[in-house]
Amino acid sequence: MLEEALHNKATPFDTIGYTEKPDIASLKIEEGRVVILMNGTPFAIIAPYFFIESFHTTDDYTENKFIAFFGRLLRWIAFFAAVLLPGLYIALFCYHFKIVPYVFIFGLARSRAAVPFPLPVETIIMIMFFQILREAGIRLPQPIGSSLSIVGALILGEAAVKSGMASQITVLISALTSIATFLIPGLFIGILLFNFLIIAFSSFLGLPGFFTACVILVAHLAGLTSCDYPYMYPFGTLKTFKYKDILMRGNLEDINQNIFREDDNK
Repeated sequence: MLEEALHNKATPFDTIGYTEKPDIASLKIEEGRVVILMNGTPFAIIAPYFFIESFHTTDDYTENKFIAFFGRLLRWIAFFAAVLLPGLYIALFCYHFKIVPYVFIFGLARSRAAVPFPLPVETIIMIMFFQILREAGIRLPQPIGSSLSIVGALILGEAAVKSGMASQITVLISALTSIATFLIPGLFIGILLFNFLIIAFSSFLGLPGFFTACVILVAHLAGLTSCDYPYMYPFGTLKTFKYKDILMRGNLEDINQNIFREDDNK
C-alpha cells in the first residue's frame, strides 16, 4: 500500500523500486536514496527510482567493466527490439514494402499465402500466445516452468505455421519480442502496453504512425517523475559525470568519488 501511494499512477512503468538484496539497499542509501523497510515483507522500497536502473544489475559492479558494458548494451538493444520491432515490421510490410528487399517480400508473401488474418491481427495473436506461455512458465515451479516455456514455444510456433494461422516471419518477430523482455523484466508491463500502441499506430498510418507512437512513448517517459525527481534522470542533465554509469560502466573509484563530490556540493 505504501509503494502504491508513492508510485506515479499515470504510467505502467515502475517509478518506485524494490529489492530484497542487502547489498543493493546499502548501495542506494550510499547514493542518497530513501530505503523503506516494513515488518512482514522481505522487500525494501527504494525511492526515487529511475528508468536507467532497469538496465543495471548487481553483476555490473562485480565483473570486468567491459563485460558489464556488453551486458548493458544487450539490454538496451533488447528494450528497443521489444518495443519497436513489431510496429516497424507491420509498417514496412503493410505500407512501405517498396523499401524492403524483394527477397523478404517474396518470402513473406509465400509464407502468408494461407494465413486468414491481416498482418497486424496475426502479430497481436502471436504476441499474446507467447505472453501466455511466459506467464505460465513464471507461475509454475521452476523446473517445470522452464521446460514448459521452451517446449511450448517450439510446439506453438510449429503448429501455428503448419495450420496456416501465422507465417514464419511473424512467429520469429513475436518470439524475438517476447525473448527480449526477459532481459529487462522490470519494464515488461510498460513494454507490452506501448507495444500494442505502436502496433495500432503502425497498422493505420504506416511509418508516420510508427514514429508518432515513438514520440508519444518518449514524451510519456520524459514527463514522469519519481518522488518529484525526473524519471529519465540523468538524461537531459548537464552533469557530465552522471554519464559514466549509464551505458558503459566507468571505474568504480571514479563513480564513487563523483557521487561523494556531488553530495558535498549540495
